[in-house]
Amino acid sequence: MKMEEKDVLAKHVEILKKIGEYLIGEAKKLCPLDMGHLRNSISCRVDGDSVTIFSPLDYAEDMEYGKPPEPLSGTEKEDVREWAKRHKIKNAEGVIRNLEHRGIRVGTVESPMHITSFRRNSYRPFLRPAIHRSHAGVNKIIMQGLMELSA
Repeated sequence: MKMEEKDVLAKHVEILKKIGEYLIGEAKKLCPLDMGHLRNSISCRVDGDSVTIFSPLDYAEDMEYGKPPEPLSGTEKEDVREWAKRHKIKNAEGVIRNLEHRGIRVGTVESPMHITSFRRNSYRPFLRPAIHRSHAGVNKIIMQGLMELSA
């Protein structure tokens, strides 16, 4: 049975959406967790032949790439104080000074500074590593989709 072009295009989009959902799941496994806002914000967008995995939150890029030292705004300082209170950290002002003087430092899966430091004190990439470690899973989704097309 010969498939029509519209059916092939529909399957193409379906495969890309499955890849996006798979990558979202992988990124959520690696995403730092404090209150869950960042993890819950991870989404995907299919555009033509590509899938984009992203978070619209303002600090997502800082968590993914880090950030140089800079003064914190009043709102950011209050966020640090709230974070310190939730995590029973007594020296919130010390954390604030550290953030302003050192910027965002590296935290990884192997060295999870993010667990004990505020979101601007360490970063832990979660989007790029999710993509890099997902080649086998993505290939499986593509192969399944192609087999369904040929069936």
